[in-house]
Amino acid sequence: MNGITFGSYHSYRDLNLILTEKTINAPEIRTQTVEIPGADGLLDFTEAFGGVKYANRQLSFSFECIESYDDFYRIFSDIQSRIHGQKLAVSLDDDPAFYYTGRISVDSWKTDRRVGRITVDVDADPYKYQKDRTVLRFAVNAAKTVYLPNLMKPVVPVITVSAPMDISFNGTIYHFTEENAESSTLVLSGGVNKLEITGTGNIRFDYREASL
Repeated sequence: MNGITFGSYHSYRDLNLILTEKTINAPEIRTQTVEIPGADGLLDFTEAFGGVKYANRQLSFSFECIESYDDFYRIFSDIQSRIHGQKLAVSLDDDPAFYYTGRISVDSWKTDRRVGRITVDVDADPYKYQKDRTVLRFAVNAAKTVYLPNLMKPVVPVITVSAPMDISFNGTIYHFTEENAESSTLVLSGGVNKLEITGTGNIRFDYREASL
């Protein structure tokens, strides 16, 4: 039975709920515009500070209870105790490679013809995240060009090296040693990122991709 996992609780297996409806809203674009007196239109500064930014997105899930009518209030209390007000990872069975992160609100409980219905809302981060981190390893012998894919959200990878190395990326040279590699300020953008590496040894990139 397809459902939703809130943290470690699956809606069907753990909470005794059947998913009947789900709504995944797109995140609102945070636009920045300025009106100039005497000029047509608006000046749009939405991407002036490093790309488009988004507000939280709203998720909503409707369920029916599979237990008997006499157990409705016990189950409602149990569900609230487990997830209401919690900030949790939220994953959909029909989108298994990704998860959302947000604050859970158990909105309401209604009974109709002895069928219990419940709505759970999530105030979620705008991006959905890959469950599996992207881990790429390369052997470098003096110099090597590597290409790192990334979905959409800019991300700072954890970089570890077995020997001192330099990375040239977008006009900046980053210096890495075994001690300072993980404190990198190198930011991967969405798409394919080309990095020029110099040095001799092994290098590892570890990051989590995210998209809308």
